[in-house]
Amino acid sequence: MNDDGSRRSRRRFLTGTAALGATALAGCVTTGLSVSAPNVGDSPVFDSFSVANGVVWADDAARVSATLTEAATTSEKVRELSAITASGSESWAGTVTGGQTSVTMHLPVGTDLTVHAFTSSADPVDAQPLRIEGDSFP
Repeated sequence: MNDDGSRRSRRRFLTGTAALGATALAGCVTTGLSVSAPNVGDSPVFDSFSVANGVVWADDAARVSATLTEAATTSEKVRELSAITASGSESWAGTVTGGQTSVTMHLPVGTDLTVHAFTSSADPVDAQPLRIEGDSFP
């Protein structure tokens, strides 16, 4: 084989190996994402929760959109949100400004969480249990 043939063959091998490695490192994919928030109907802060992306790759988090009530940032004075796992570790935290009506959070799939709402003085206003589910494929 001439020198050009060896280079092409080597290039094909390296390209194939890189593609195989990328696929192996990507891990699993999770589709059919849904969020359950069983107590949201009683919340003074949250109107609803919905999944903002349809697919999660590997250990990425799902984008979850929280729609806030009209009273959330006005009469309830919510300024901070945080998502805490059942084991007590913080999974996500963010701030809310006056008049804001939605927040996008990045939350783990398949983990029991509670989203807490606080005033600027760290007074608790609400706590909503959440769970994001999906179908995982290796």
